[in-house]
Amino acid sequence: MNSIKREFGKLNNEQKKQISQIISSKTNIGNEYYPCSVLLEKGEQLECVYLADINKFKGTTIYNLERDDSDIYVNITDVIKITESPHRLPPNISQKIYQGGETAMGGTIFTIEFSDNTEQLYGCGSLIDFLPLPPGKTMNDIINVRLHTVPIRTKYLRGLDYKFCYFSK
Repeated sequence: MNSIKREFGKLNNEQKKQISQIISSKTNIGNEYYPCSVLLEKGEQLECVYLADINKFKGTTIYNLERDDSDIYVNITDVIKITESPHRLPPNISQKIYQGGETAMGGTIFTIEFSDNTEQLYGCGSLIDFLPLPPGKTMNDIINVRLHTVPIRTKYLRGLDYKFCYFSK
């Protein structure tokens, strides 16, 4: 894989206004992300994107910014609209998971409880904001989460694929 030097664009005034409408997620190591949906200049809608200020990024992470993984990065200068993602966990639920830390190195296992007394087990990496839901469920149906619920031969869902968009304020 090629090593590259990335440039991080600044948010324009409209993007600043739009991102201020997104409740951020804060990981237990202090990184802050804005899980959102973005519309690109070329008309493509990406529903699972983590926006983050590169100047506030802390610690080490698996997301090596100098790797040439162009398919997982979005350039902020290509973004024309930032909105809520329909696949994002309610912020109070995601914060509870982040504050509970990883279940194992690089992974988090948890159970989402729904208002109809059903539940779904999930296994994700370090970032957990974007999830597929069982048929007939919406994010509004989520009422609680139980952390570190290790499965015993139980089928679990994985988090959705996502992209990163780092910017400099």
